[in-house]
Amino acid sequence: MKSKSKKSLKARSSGKSPVRKASDESDITELMLRDHKPLKRLIKTMKDTDASIFDVRVTFEQFAPLLEAHAKPEEESLYEWLTSDEEDLRVEGFEGKTEHAIADQLAKEIQNSGEGDEFRARVKVLAELVEQHLKEEEDALIPVLRKKVDLEERVRMGRHYTELRSSFRVDEKAA
Repeated sequence: MKSKSKKSLKARSSGKSPVRKASDESDITELMLRDHKPLKRLIKTMKDTDASIFDVRVTFEQFAPLLEAHAKPEEESLYEWLTSDEEDLRVEGFEGKTEHAIADQLAKEIQNSGEGDEFRARVKVLAELVEQHLKEEEDALIPVLRKKVDLEERVRMGRHYTELRSSFRVDEKAA
């Protein structure tokens, strides 16, 4: 489905900015950054080789639902838009979807594993995978989105993301 071309992307980002302030709280990029913070805090414990297996398990049990509550809405709002509408960013959209699928599969395997060395190794690999994914989004994707996609479109995606995200019940304060 190729409903928008490079021309339309350029037209939407022609420099005419909406009346909204530059940092709208509904902007998908702002929402992504907000959701990354608790994930990054938990990743530190998941990667800590000195942490007890109990601490790693508790941390993973907080991390997994937060990751899902972030990843699924992101896939259905941002990555779906990138892969269906944006030639310029299509590859990045597919990369993101693939990384999400790998992380989701690994998280399911971890939930069904014991408490030993294999559990700890899988948790660490998941933490490293997600950490790298978040870094790529923050260092590469978000700046490109802010440059090439006008605020109105980012807010539209952000509202869709928020609507999808609201169906997930997670204790974000615990993270």
